[in-house]
Amino acid sequence: MHVILIFPKFYHPFNKLHKHVHLPLPLLQVSASLLNNGFRVSIIDERVESNYLQKLESLIDSQLIWIGISAHLGSQLKNGIRISRWIKARYPKIPVVWGGIFASLFPEMLLKGSIADVIVRKEGEATALGLTMALESQSDLADVTGISFRSGLKVFNNKERAFIDINQVPPLPYDLLDVKKYFCGNISSDKELCMITSRGCPHKCSFCYSQYYFNNIYRSMSADNVIAGINRLKYFGADAVRIMDDNFFLDKQRVDDICSKIEEKNIKIKISTTVMLKDIDAMSPGYLRKLREAGFVSLIMGIESLSCTQAKRYFPYKHIDKGKLLSVNEELIKAEIIPKYLFLSGMPGGNEQDIREDIDIIRSLNSANKGKNYFGFNILIPVPGTDMYTECKNHGFRAPQNLKEWGNYFSIYNNARSLSWLRYRTAVGLELFRTYCERYLNPGNKHLSAANRALRKILGTLVDLILNTAELAPSNSCGD
Repeated sequence: MHVILIFPKFYHPFNKLHKHVHLPLPLLQVSASLLNNGFRVSIIDERVESNYLQKLESLIDSQLIWIGISAHLGSQLKNGIRISRWIKARYPKIPVVWGGIFASLFPEMLLKGSIADVIVRKEGEATALGLTMALESQSDLADVTGISFRSGLKVFNNKERAFIDINQVPPLPYDLLDVKKYFCGNISSDKELCMITSRGCPHKCSFCYSQYYFNNIYRSMSADNVIAGINRLKYFGADAVRIMDDNFFLDKQRVDDICSKIEEKNIKIKISTTVMLKDIDAMSPGYLRKLREAGFVSLIMGIESLSCTQAKRYFPYKHIDKGKLLSVNEELIKAEIIPKYLFLSGMPGGNEQDIREDIDIIRSLNSANKGKNYFGFNILIPVPGTDMYTECKNHGFRAPQNLKEWGNYFSIYNNARSLSWLRYRTAVGLELFRTYCERYLNPGNKHLSAANRALRKILGTLVDLILNTAELAPSNSCGD
């Protein structure tokens, strides 16, 4: 019996210059569970397949049980709805199943709108398998935990499914894809592939979806399974791995074991992943060298903001002062690990002094590292299901009211002017500085023409004039 899984294309909301396409990991995870239980699976990724509808039509056969669509917010949701309507118009008897963040948050919107017949909520592997077995045997869907479904005009939300042991997930079936289409260029490689080695995070950053999606519960793969996953990506041609965990360094012993096994097995790989500044601050120079010897070439850190007020309110575990940040940056450069810093601006309750200080530290870091590190300067887009989303609504944020508005979510809200608590002048300044970071503060953009160098200077001057970044007041100490 057969299942088709579809990953709609989407516009990347945080970086207009983003050109890479990562592996569709949610579909691979579900596929692994189904294949391991004897079902046949096909994957269609609209991002890399121009003739995806022709491919879909060619795959539909008498053994097809259901067609699945996984989508986030914004344009991916819009494209998923378009594909879903195409399927339903031509094959009304085939169940259309949705999964992903939006479907998990708003199952009734998709079901009542006749976009989906069934929703797989949150984690998909076990739930999709249970659903497939129920549909194959024509069993009652009311007995499948973790789904929502429509029967006639009524929607039913079954009870939540317990989280799985991710060490029991079978190896991901990369052979279902043309893997070379997912090679990404990073700091030191053109053949980077991504993987996930843990799920969830216990820290409660107010803007993060993990608090809803994984209930702030952290689960991780064993070091042996991580090594097996790295070797599998190497088998498919990767020479670099991006580990896309929410908090890779949470379990320090696991990290130590992974490094030791890489050394023992003489695995040649380049690794980039996420880390919190406080975790790096606790690492000795010797430990950083050990990471570098194991292949860690880049560490990605969500600074968000150096503002004491913002940190205590929205991400208390992450806060670190300017002196500590500059010290950590220096140690990383000494260890030959390239840092990537992610900042978040536009949160309610902030002030322009906070913004100016964040811009100042970005420029200081860029100067200290001679332009060798990466910066992501993001403007807040409230994500439903988070505490930040509720906070923004309390400050006048108008949430989308229907599927059409949710499908345009990132195109409407991917600008600071949509945040009603910001002055218009401030919002324009933030957007200009985001463009400045994207175009001029990343190593890949260092070879600039004379015209672009002139534009960089003009853009930087505009940011200074609009946000008065040349008139910084002394920073206040956070205190306790």
